Amino acid sequence: MGDRLGSTSNSLSLNPVDTCNAYYSLSQDGNTTLTSPSNVIAAAAAPTTASSTTSSTLCMLIDGRPIQQRCKLLNDGLMQICRVPHARNIIEKIRFSRFLRRWEDHHLSLEHTEILSNTNEGYMDRPILYTSIEDMCPWSKTKMIDSKYRFCIRIVTNECIYFLQVGTLYLRDQWFYSLQWKRNKLKFERILRSANRPEILLKEMTHMIDFAMTIPIEDVEIHQFPLEIISEILQQQQCNLPRFVHENVIVSLAPLLEKNYPSPEICDFFSRHCRDSPRSQIVIEMFTPVVQRILKHNTDFGKYPRMRVFVQEYLHALNSQNDGLHVVQEFIKRIHGPTMICPFPRVLSNFVSVCLAAIYNFFEDRKNFRFEDKDSCRAYEEETESQLVCYTTMLQTMSTFDDWRPQLGLLLQSIPFPDEALTHDHFIEIFKNVVKNLVDDPRCEVHQTVLGIREGKEGWLEMFCLGSVACDDDGEMFSLILSKLISCCCRKKRFLLSINKLLPALMLLALRENQSSLEALCAMLDLDAVENRDNKLQLISTLQSTPIGLKLYAKVCDRQIALRELQQKGGPKKLTLPSRSTDNDLAKLLSSGSFGNLECLSLAFTNVTSACAEQLIKLPALRYLNLWSTQFGDAGLELISEHLNRLQVLNLCETQKMWNTCLKRLPFIVFSRRSLTTNNNSIIDNVIKRLSINYKKELDQLQINENINPIERIQYLKTILQTMKLREKITQDIDETKKLSNENNHDDISQMAMDELVRLRTNLNSIDNEILDRILPEAPADNDDAELEVTAGVGGQEAMLFAKELFQMYTNYANFRKWSVEIVEYDKTDIGGLRQGKAFINGLDVFKSLKYECGVHRVQRVPQTEKSGRIHTSTVTVAVLPQPKDIKIELPAKDLLAEPIRSRGPGGQHVNKSESGCRLTHLPTGIVLERQDERFFNLNKNLAIKAMKNKLYQMQYDEQQERLFQTRKQQTGSGNRNEKIRTYNIPQNRITDERLSENVHNVNEFLDGTHRLHTIIEQLKQQDRLQRLIELTNKSSN
Repeated sequence: MGDRLGSTSNSLSLNPVDTCNAYYSLSQDGNTTLTSPSNVIAAAAAPTTASSTTSSTLCMLIDGRPIQQRCKLLNDGLMQICRVPHARNIIEKIRFSRFLRRWEDHHLSLEHTEILSNTNEGYMDRPILYTSIEDMCPWSKTKMIDSKYRFCIRIVTNECIYFLQVGTLYLRDQWFYSLQWKRNKLKFERILRSANRPEILLKEMTHMIDFAMTIPIEDVEIHQFPLEIISEILQQQQCNLPRFVHENVIVSLAPLLEKNYPSPEICDFFSRHCRDSPRSQIVIEMFTPVVQRILKHNTDFGKYPRMRVFVQEYLHALNSQNDGLHVVQEFIKRIHGPTMICPFPRVLSNFVSVCLAAIYNFFEDRKNFRFEDKDSCRAYEEETESQLVCYTTMLQTMSTFDDWRPQLGLLLQSIPFPDEALTHDHFIEIFKNVVKNLVDDPRCEVHQTVLGIREGKEGWLEMFCLGSVACDDDGEMFSLILSKLISCCCRKKRFLLSINKLLPALMLLALRENQSSLEALCAMLDLDAVENRDNKLQLISTLQSTPIGLKLYAKVCDRQIALRELQQKGGPKKLTLPSRSTDNDLAKLLSSGSFGNLECLSLAFTNVTSACAEQLIKLPALRYLNLWSTQFGDAGLELISEHLNRLQVLNLCETQKMWNTCLKRLPFIVFSRRSLTTNNNSIIDNVIKRLSINYKKELDQLQINENINPIERIQYLKTILQTMKLREKITQDIDETKKLSNENNHDDISQMAMDELVRLRTNLNSIDNEILDRILPEAPADNDDAELEVTAGVGGQEAMLFAKELFQMYTNYANFRKWSVEIVEYDKTDIGGLRQGKAFINGLDVFKSLKYECGVHRVQRVPQTEKSGRIHTSTVTVAVLPQPKDIKIELPAKDLLAEPIRSRGPGGQHVNKSESGCRLTHLPTGIVLERQDERFFNLNKNLAIKAMKNKLYQMQYDEQQERLFQTRKQQTGSGNRNEKIRTYNIPQNRITDERLSENVHNVNEFLDGTHRLHTIIEQLKQQDRLQRLIELTNKSSN
């Protein structure tokens, strides 16, 4: 290269380049460090030129490692290119650099093996192969060949020299490093795939990883390519590499895996090393950060099973160390962290997934393994027993953390272990501590996870019951669980009925004077939770067989006698406690006599709490219960729902906010509609009375000076007050008819009174609707047509299948209401689902009716794609957008200011001197337009008015589209399951509307989109009107 351009000390090349084309600088202590090309050039040019190149690339050396500005990887772009042949002497060098030089514009693409131009002509008539490049360096002193300052890259091939020119220093560095990466990527790929000797393979792997870690390019490919090529090599030569190569490869891969997951092949390689050398120091030093990253950030081991196997082998290797169980426990504590709450929410689920898979594999391997004799079988069991102990101990350690315990209980509630595990002594011995930690937790949602995950499904309580497969302690664990549940939150009829199947075991333990079993049997007698009379007699005999049981049974009998006295026929039918009464006051009152006839009990505005439910369930005839403005909560509500089967009306106004969710589980939810209707009627009565008073005052003030005040308002108030007076008369007639019906025992008269009552209530409803229509203003978009959007949310294919059903339901409903439907989008899936569907619906009151359907609809059912029969929860979002009429632009003369202006621009004297142009100002918005196209002012004014209308139309249209976008965003939300407005529970044949707090049955008929859907929509309309009426009344009072 001595005779070529840039190869001598007098050439334009200023920088030394190594054989790999990486730029290194030699420090005073002899260490070689990679530095920025810009800094190298600036440093080299300093002694030769007065004004050296200023580098824009920040480069610092910290602990010998370069920290500098990083670039994005380029794959193509525009550049200027100059190509010159090699110079044989100094004369040719000067001639080529100064006289025979021109630049061409090319769009270059950096391919896998070459540099290509889109045009393939001129200097780039043939591609530049990476293998033909002999030298490549950045170039910043182009003033020697051009007066205009530019930044270049010089590429020397065996045929000629290329100069690539860009406009900025950063872009030059970006191109240079991208070329470096592409060239070295091809070189490493060829060497590694052709290398056979382990030492060469290891050396090139190390060089490749070092190069990837030091090159200042930020791109996914930079780290993924080394992982992919190493994975391929390890898969091909996994049996040919000696152990020292294994260890050196692991050490080399460590920097790459700081921010990246290992590939499946690398996971296999790591797993094999953990199995072959479990006590190697590399396992602790190199694998620990990788495993920690996987546990903290992995989302699904189902997609990466070999990653889970690697974590299992790593934990088994930790267990192989000295005091291995302690090492594993310390690893779990270090992952959790020193704080009360673990900052990584995925760690627990990943840990549990690894443990459950390892335990399952342990018993599967034992089942499939065949032994020649008992000795080899015993040796194998002793060798592998430590694995089972390790993973079960991990579950025990996880159960000691308070923040992990709720989720751990839910994950283990379904008993996700093989049957062999439940009969294994070591497993049960350790796992008992996990259950004990769950039971000892004071939070009800935690210790209730030992029960079945759903009705009819066995839980850990049944597993540890006396005589069950996991019971090896004569019911000691079962007694501990039962004692906690009975003493805390499960002394309820529903739970006691569910354990009737365990009655033989309970009676056997009671005969052994087990305290928790005795208390459970007494609770079953107290709450009448024994299924048949024979079992009840046997239960009583069991209690009478022991001294402790006899004492407890005597107390039960005393309570039953007191309860019979309380429930004797007699006493009042209605009872109202004074305000500020407490639970003790209610208990004293009910213990003072018989209340067997009590049907109506009002505890409104008292200080009673959920504790009074213990007294309320003693009233068998109770039908009406008023708990308005009390501290009554979910615990008491659930208790009375199990015992007061005759309860019809329940007033929970201004009680705790959580009662709405509890009502969904109550058996008397069908009666809550009566309460809702009664409350609505009373609210309407009170609101109309208040409005009548306010309107009378307003009318009196307006009639003082009728000539000045508006006649329309006075006439409106007179009409409203006359209608309200008619309503008051109908209400009095209803009260008198009710009184007549209650006092008269004659059947014919009672029937006539009931018929009259029905007629009066119908008239009252029509009068109420008339009043509401008069006083409630219509929403702005109620008369518009609507655009319906149905989009699949959470749940994958199941959500898309349900989206299809909902879209069909709304189409049927539109036909039911005689609306016209135009489907504009229907994105169908392969299995018949619907990703998104859109339709324009036109007709009377379309948006007014369908606007209550917008939101998240949740479905719970077994999907068609589910083979194991599990119930899935999916969501579909529904958006209903109003379709307004055409925008009408009106420009009153008072809103416009037209001013003559002198025309500007080239032209004769008349054009420049006469005021024929028009400046038009829209006063409300301040928009100013000028027109001077015509020769006369009036013509220019007309053009300006037309342009102003177009401008205002565009502004209103943009505002309308923005409102529609915000409306869609508010209606659909994020589509999560917790944002639902309605739940479709297919297995229970039930639909729950969250806004009405009531259930509708017969899901198939509801999805037909006919009268059942129409009924729900009308109820939502009434609720909305009632809320608006209350707001109007408050505003009128203020």
